[in-house]
Amino acid sequence: MVTDEERDYMYKLYAKDPKARINLGIRHRLAPLMDNNRRKIELLNSLLFSLPGTPVIYYGDEIGMGDNFHLGDRDGVRTPMQWSPDRNAGFSSANPHKLYLPLILDPEYHYESVNVETQRRNTSSLFWFMKRMINIRKSYKAFGRGDITFINVDNPKILAYLRKYEEETLLVVVNLSKYAQVAEVPLEGYKGYVLCELMSKNRFPAIGEASSYFFTLSPHTYLWFSIEKIFPGLNEYNDVPQLNLRTWTEIMHKDNRPVLETKVLPAFLFRQKWFSGRNRTIYNIEIVQHVMIQYHAAEGMLLLLEVSYESGLPEIYQLMITFAKEESAKKLVDMCPHAVIAHIKAGDEEGVLADAVYVTEYQKLLFLALLNQHTMELSETSNIRFTENGMLKKHMGKQEEIKPRMHDGDRNNTSITYDNSFFLKMYRKVDYTTNPDTEITRFLSEQVQFAHVPP
Repeated sequence: MVTDEERDYMYKLYAKDPKARINLGIRHRLAPLMDNNRRKIELLNSLLFSLPGTPVIYYGDEIGMGDNFHLGDRDGVRTPMQWSPDRNAGFSSANPHKLYLPLILDPEYHYESVNVETQRRNTSSLFWFMKRMINIRKSYKAFGRGDITFINVDNPKILAYLRKYEEETLLVVVNLSKYAQVAEVPLEGYKGYVLCELMSKNRFPAIGEASSYFFTLSPHTYLWFSIEKIFPGLNEYNDVPQLNLRTWTEIMHKDNRPVLETKVLPAFLFRQKWFSGRNRTIYNIEIVQHVMIQYHAAEGMLLLLEVSYESGLPEIYQLMITFAKEESAKKLVDMCPHAVIAHIKAGDEEGVLADAVYVTEYQKLLFLALLNQHTMELSETSNIRFTENGMLKKHMGKQEEIKPRMHDGDRNNTSITYDNSFFLKMYRKVDYTTNPDTEITRFLSEQVQFAHVPP
């Protein structure tokens, strides 16, 4: 279904021997068509799997089988499947003379060297490449169901197109040349997004202000990317996600937790001044421990978050969350939007999931827990102990009610003052060893009673 001129061009390139031609086509398998060039074979399979339509693999092409066009008609590509290097390529136990069609004995494609059994043992073989590509295609619905948009690239040797389906957007960039090429691919509308390479899951730098991306591609190379926002809702207070639950504590249910870890918490962390990983590429966020906290009238949950990065060691952060309703929720949205984690509809109640240290009841909870030297049991092996040295009791003997106040000046931690008399610092990043700041302060005030530091 091409013009005569195009057909002549294809015959010249792909059917140098006139016997390989049949009717208006060419009787070759993929490997002989590509001169058994592994790069070209992989490139054409990448197009087969990423362009619209249902991919069909002819048997043997997944291992790079050859053909025998001297057999006439289409029998050249109907030779026995090469399963193993054994007799009859493992296809049949019959006498070789009784086979309907002969085996491939061409030295380059001989069944003793090109067969499934040998390639299954070699994870670098074409067989395993095809398996990986099929698995990737199955993982993204945009390949099978999405629409296609070709991108106008100045370099004619570079083919680029987008595949879109619902929330998925995939970018395919292909170098059709036998030489290395450079290309600028325009990606309007994707500023602030990152490209995630599908095979390795490696993240490339974010798309910048110019909304275009430079690629340097080696000969006959293809790249598959997923275009993803670094994290949804980043620095956009009006884009806080909405969650529908029966009760707010259901947020830790196995069905809701992935949404919390992959979408809600990343967006929240990037809005916080105390989060030191804003300039690093996050690989994963996992809630490694959570526990309900109930004390007096306050109810919340303490989370330990493990943030893993593309490079370097992971970090642990502590986050206390609660469900704020009515006036408390409205006050947080208006006065402290960075403390809002998500909007929640829990049954008939509506409110916000918030950083609990910005809620007055929780600020008082921390003070009262210290005052009463309370111990919170987290599990059979761990707990949180609140201790004080008597100064809080003396203060409360003179006061009827404590008045907490937040201070946002500290970039790395969270600070609260009580009655302009006590200063509480909450370390957001959890160290596996004693924090040096805590250790030095305790040593100076308690052990040597140094008079020039606050106790």
